[in-house]
Amino acid sequence: MRDTVFILCRSKYRNTSSYHLMNELKARGINAYRVLATRVPRRAVERCFAVVNWGVSATPIWAGRLHPSVRWYNSTETVHLSANKRLMSQALARSAVPHLETTTSRGVAEQWMGEEHTVVTRTILTGCRGAGIVLSPPDPLPQARLYTKLYRGPRTREYRAYIVGGQVIDLTEKRRWSVERTDAAGIDRNDPYTKLIRCNGNGWVFARHNLDATPAQQAIIRQRARDAADSIDLGVGAVDLIAKYSSTANGRELLGVVVVETNTSVSLVGDRNTRSIMASRLAYECSVYDRSI
Repeated sequence: MRDTVFILCRSKYRNTSSYHLMNELKARGINAYRVLATRVPRRAVERCFAVVNWGVSATPIWAGRLHPSVRWYNSTETVHLSANKRLMSQALARSAVPHLETTTSRGVAEQWMGEEHTVVTRTILTGCRGAGIVLSPPDPLPQARLYTKLYRGPRTREYRAYIVGGQVIDLTEKRRWSVERTDAAGIDRNDPYTKLIRCNGNGWVFARHNLDATPAQQAIIRQRARDAADSIDLGVGAVDLIAKYSSTANGRELLGVVVVETNTSVSLVGDRNTRSIMASRLAYECSVYDRSI
C-alpha cells in the first residue's frame, strides 16, 4: 500500500520550513518524511503517493522508482522557473498574466529612469529576501541581466497568496512594523530600500486580518494569483502581487493587479497560522487522493 508523502527539500536541518511542514502533516495523520534529491530515502520509495517539492530543481536520483501515478506538488521544472526571476517573467508573459514589466536591456532601463520611474535591478537572478537588488535611483544603474520597472502609485498594496493544489488557500497583506519597532531595530523608515523591498529584515510582516481590499477586490487578487500558479504549474507555494488603487467618492477603486514573483519554498518558521493552513489543506488533499491508481 502506498501510504507515504515525501517532502523533497534542500536540507534536513531542524527548524526549517520543510521540518515544520512535516511535523504539521504528521500531526494530521499523514506519514510525511523529508527526503533529499541526492540520497535514496530510508522509507521505501515505492510506498510514496505524493511528493511535495519544497524548492528543489534537481531531479531526485530515486525518481525512476516512483509509481507513475505519484502526484507532484511542484515539478523540478516548476521550481527552476520560479527560482529564476527572468525565466519566471517569461513564463508569465507567455501565459499573458499581468506582471511587473521587465527588460534585459540597460538602454530600456535608462529610458525608464528618464521617465522618472524607479528601476529595480536584479544582479542575482535567483536571489531572495532582497538579495542582489539595486534601486535606481538612488543608486546608479548597474550592468545586469534583468531590470524591472517599479509598479508604484500613491496607493499601492502588496499581497501574498498561498497556493496548494493550484488553489489560493490564504491571502495576506504586507504591512510595516510600527515606528517604535522599526526604531528599536535600527531600521531607517525613510531609506528607499527598507520602504520598497518589503521583507521581514526591512521591517515588514504579513497580516491576514482586515485586509486593505474589499471582498470583490480580494477575489480579483486571488484570481490573478491562480493565473500565475497555472502559468508555471505551481502546486504548493506562494504568489506575491501588487495592487494599485485610486481614491473615489465611493471609496477606493482597484486599478490593476500585477504579479511580482512566485515562490516554491515559502518561510513557515515563524508563522504558525500559515503552516497550519497549508498543512491542513495538504492533509485534506492527501486524504482524498486515490492511491490505488
